[in-house]
Amino acid sequence: MRRTFAAIAAFIAISLPVLALQEGDTKDKPAPKDSLTELDSKAAILAPFTRIDDDRINESSGLEFLDGWYWTHNDSGDTARLFRSKTPDFKNAEALDVPGAEAVDWEDITVIEGDLLACDFGDNAMKRDNITLYRVRPVTSDDKSVSLELVATYPVTYPKGVKHNAESAAVIEGKVHILIKQQGEGHNALYRFNELKAGETNTPELIGKLELGEGEQATAADWDPVTNSLVVLTYAQILTFKGDSLDGKPAKTMLIEAKQCEAICFNGADLFFTNEQRDVYRINNFAVRTYERAMAKPATGVLPRTDAEISDEAGWKEHAAELNLIDPAEGDSLRWVAKGDSILLKARFAYEGAFKPTNPAKRELGSCLLAGLAAAPSLNLTGKEKHLVIGVDSEGKGGVWAIDLKSRTEPLTELEGSTSKATIAEGVFTVEVSIKVSSVFADGKIPEQFMFNAFVFNLTREHETRFAGLNLISVFHPYTWGTITAPGKEETPAKDE
Repeated sequence: MRRTFAAIAAFIAISLPVLALQEGDTKDKPAPKDSLTELDSKAAILAPFTRIDDDRINESSGLEFLDGWYWTHNDSGDTARLFRSKTPDFKNAEALDVPGAEAVDWEDITVIEGDLLACDFGDNAMKRDNITLYRVRPVTSDDKSVSLELVATYPVTYPKGVKHNAESAAVIEGKVHILIKQQGEGHNALYRFNELKAGETNTPELIGKLELGEGEQATAADWDPVTNSLVVLTYAQILTFKGDSLDGKPAKTMLIEAKQCEAICFNGADLFFTNEQRDVYRINNFAVRTYERAMAKPATGVLPRTDAEISDEAGWKEHAAELNLIDPAEGDSLRWVAKGDSILLKARFAYEGAFKPTNPAKRELGSCLLAGLAAAPSLNLTGKEKHLVIGVDSEGKGGVWAIDLKSRTEPLTELEGSTSKATIAEGVFTVEVSIKVSSVFADGKIPEQFMFNAFVFNLTREHETRFAGLNLISVFHPYTWGTITAPGKEETPAKDE
């Protein structure tokens, strides 16, 4: 199921050398590059290897490699069909219907005894009574054309009639396994079918509870034939569980940043995964890659301190630090400095179209700067972060509001002790704010190091200017935010590199 960020929806490459030959390679032909570029022994930069080049595949939600072909399907909303291609970019892909099957919410695809198994088990509301696995076989006719035959239909019911949302399936030692997408169950249940019977209700048994990390949800899985391990994809990690220990903690974890990644498969020793934005990632010889982090280039910044008066542009340039921004429009800038018990921030952003006011009571964000601060990184929001909305109200008056991104209903609240001056003119939004340190950090002190991010929102531009992260999804993942250093005494600021 497409991930719905309800809190916002409401208002809103060079690789390392590889160690094995790829399909079609020879000893005289090097293996292709992949998505990783080393930073150090524990970290690499992760970048797309290619992109899905077929507009019909708009939400790749399952991925598999079988008999020289890559196979994928869309998330909910498509018909019962699979796409196949010789290359992972799915350029010139064939779309093949699965006659006799329905597609309510196909979420993964796996291989069982040479056949494909399309898994219609997505259930975001956890209310479905018609969970079904479809066994599909590619058939080549006399004229060499290929069609899909529905070999078997397996209705599924979880033990005791409980409802789950699931997006991950894998075949282990010939048996189909389903890993649920934890949505309040308190655990990530791994189920196994000891056998599947066509046309009969099939109930799996619970064999383990995988520990994916606080708030993490499994979005895809596949079996690693090199290490005999189950590899699980979440929005933030790739986790490896040894086949003889499919319970508890993973044997290996790689932190990633790849937007809404929801499909994964192995081609030999090489791991491929895709996101709903149609990026394709490749990690050659996955089993021997030991990076703990594979993400975008990290963002860093400095929050300087000053005792000087900052009353004009010269004062801002002399005493404040300017943060480097990603995808800025011409003239965009964000500066800040700590003074006394406050953080002073000045921003300038271009906007297109009409500038929209913010309505705090109705939790409606207008055109604004959305900023987040956290004392420490975490995979998902913990509730200890502080998110700020910096914009204007319906009367055109500048404001700074706190927003709880975990709540769907709580109104925005005016940030205690803050002041704001905003100017909207000729397609440019300029704002200057003062924020009490005690209103954003629990102990009233600026940590020597903390996490920070800032995003433009509702400025009706093609790109989201931001400080860190790949897109606005990063607002929910503090581990993708930039690291800010705050010196203990006044220092001359320099533009961050």
